[in-house]
Formats: sequence, C-alpha cells, structure tokens
Amino acid sequence: MNSNGELDAAKCKALSKFPYTALRDELEVEAQLRIEIRTLVPDESVCLWGGDASTSSISVKSERYMLYNDGTNTLPALLTVTVYEGEPPVSNIYLTEIMYNPSSSGANYEWVEVYNPNTIAIYISSWTISDLKEKDSIIPEDDETITIPAKSAGILTASPTIFKSTYGDYAYVFSVEDTSIGNGLDDTDSLTLSKNSFSDLFSYTTDKGANANGKTLTRSCYNCDDWAEAAESAGTV
Repeated sequence: MNSNGELDAAKCKALSKFPYTALRDELEVEAQLRIEIRTLVPDESVCLWGGDASTSSISVKSERYMLYNDGTNTLPALLTVTVYEGEPPVSNIYLTEIMYNPSSSGANYEWVEVYNPNTIAIYISSWTISDLKEKDSIIPEDDETITIPAKSAGILTASPTIFKSTYGDYAYVFSVEDTSIGNGLDDTDSLTLSKNSFSDLFSYTTDKGANANGKTLTRSCYNCDDWAEAAESAGTV
C-alpha cells in the first residue's frame, strides 16, 4: 500500500515483476496462488498475478475491500487472494518481432523481440534461441537474475549496448551467449525459441520484406501465424 493506505498502480507493476515460485516461496505458500485487484465501479480487473483457480475443486479465498489509486482517480476495489489445489500457471513466451537484416551491417545489430503474455514474470535465462545452424543460451550480466515481467516484451541480441544506443535504453534487453543470435541471422532462416517441450518457430525469406530497409518482420499477435514487414517497434507488442 502507499502512504495513504491505498493500493496503487505502482504496486501492481511491482507485482508483475515477480516470478511465480519466487513469490510463493516468499509468502510461504505451498499450494497454487492467485492475486487480483478488481475495481467496483467500473467493474474491471486492474491487477492480476498467478494461476487460474476456476477449475480447481479445492480453493480458499480471502477478500478485502480497499481503495485503488490508478494515478488519476481513487476507486473502491476488492483485493482477492486465492489459494487453491491445481496446476501452476502457464509460462510460455513467444517470438514477436525480428530484425534479421538491419541497415547497419553486422550480427551485433540483429535482434529478436520475445513477449511474455502471462500474468507472472518468467525467467528468460531458462530459455534458448536457435537458428538453422546453432543454439544459444540467454545469459545474465554479472550473475544477475534475468526476468521478463508479466505482459511485457524482452529483446534478445548479441550486443545489448549497441541495441540501447540505437533504439533507446529499454529495460529488458538480454544477451545471447556468443557474438551472434544462432550463427547470425541469414536472409533465409528459421528461428526457434524453446524451453523443455515447448517451442515457438518462425521461418522467413527476404520475400517477406524487412531486408536492410530499417523495418522488421512483426507478428500480428503474439500467437498468430501471420507475420509482415512493419516499422520497427522494439519492446511494444
């Protein structure tokens, strides 16, 4: 809560940065967990973190009426914490934008955007990205824990420094383990983002566009099949 005893948008943003197991462990919750803040007027979910308890046969709810400050208005709201038996939330991420042939030549200028559509943060270091020739891990700097918050995008590149100097100081830019994404993105290539049994695959040729013209190949929605040339929009899905 803020200094006025209200829930606020900043606290919701902070909650979105917590991975699922990390917060459950901190709260010492062994079962599955869901946290939601819902304003009463309008009836709208403004903050949601955790799993889906709707199919659980065993659940316990704790509810508390509070005030929610969205930065402009203070609204009556209901905070609901649900502990339940069931499956943990899905934590898959997806390829959403690719700069495969940037105007500035060199693998250090190539980048891939990935999107976390879930209500929890995910550990990006547990994923890999590969092209047709080579697979890369995603590595932290200085042994930091690297995550993508809920409903946010991250950028994978061989050079976070070059990316930030070119496109701005975006917060969630991560390095692959060597000097290029895969073996360097070719004019015809196939990218795979994977973890355990899940993978997200995209294959392209220069016929799709975005060939050294400053534009990117962009997905029409995070899990759609349609990709098209578009103006660069790194970090925005």
